[in-house]
Amino acid sequence: MKSPYNDPNDEEKERYAFELANSRHDPHQLLQTVKRIFEGWVLHELDEYAPGLEKLNDNWGLVIEKIKKDTGENISRQKILIVSTSYITVKDVGNQYSFDKDKSLLYLAFEYLVKQGYVVKTINDLIPCPKCGRAILSKDGALFYRRPFSNKCSQC
Repeated sequence: MKSPYNDPNDEEKERYAFELANSRHDPHQLLQTVKRIFEGWVLHELDEYAPGLEKLNDNWGLVIEKIKKDTGENISRQKILIVSTSYITVKDVGNQYSFDKDKSLLYLAFEYLVKQGYVVKTINDLIPCPKCGRAILSKDGALFYRRPFSNKCSQC
């Protein structure tokens, strides 16, 4: 089954890559460009992780600091984006991850978003708390992090 987020033909791919590159220094413009090119890919934009996910919050801060150090750019936290699919595929044998070569444009968008301070996770990893809207682990995310699953955050 072909994903709607697979790379388009070469001409469109080049045009979209150019649009992403031109918007990559403004986090808000970049997000709008990504949402236009990959319509429906961004499912939720959340401001913060729920209580109890301090490790994920700390990791977000570490990523920001590393990007600042590596690039010299003064970036800050933006939003936690929950998206419908990833550019990564999981191979059946030993849970090995690989880059989906048909989603190189999606990878470029992901890379630019992260370098502007966004967290990008799939709906398989995170979901919004239905009461407060903070990011909580999905069932798969809870299983991965070996945490109990709850359909709401600890404060709701």
